[in-house]
Amino acid sequence: MKNKIYAILISAFVVWLSSLIFKTYKRKFEIEDSGETIIGKYVLCKSYPKTGRHYFIININYKYYKLYSSKNLPADFKNNIGKFYRIKYLRKYPDIIFPIFESAVIDTSVILNSGFTDKMLDKNFRWKKVRTSANRR
Repeated sequence: MKNKIYAILISAFVVWLSSLIFKTYKRKFEIEDSGETIIGKYVLCKSYPKTGRHYFIININYKYYKLYSSKNLPADFKNNIGKFYRIKYLRKYPDIIFPIFESAVIDTSVILNSGFTDKMLDKNFRWKKVRTSANRR
């Protein structure tokens, strides 16, 4: 009897874990396939032993949000703080972003048309009140 209960618990855990993995890959494919491309400013990098968080400020519907990506990048990529990059996201999952680090945006007219102001173009611009993904509702 105990063996059957353990088998049911283990199989339920495996089904639950595989559904999480499937949802993650599905979202990633949707964003890469049909995601919108916006402009975001790279503002902060936090390094951890095997990974790092790269924070971006993005403008969605005239509101600024501070979101992060956990993509592994070289250690000297911190020198690019203050630059603008293209970012893919879906309106369905606005907290999940995929920055395209290979395509830095240097055209100021494109940056200004994406919702950033002249003051925000400055590399040392201080962000005071920006929504994070946690208080985004």
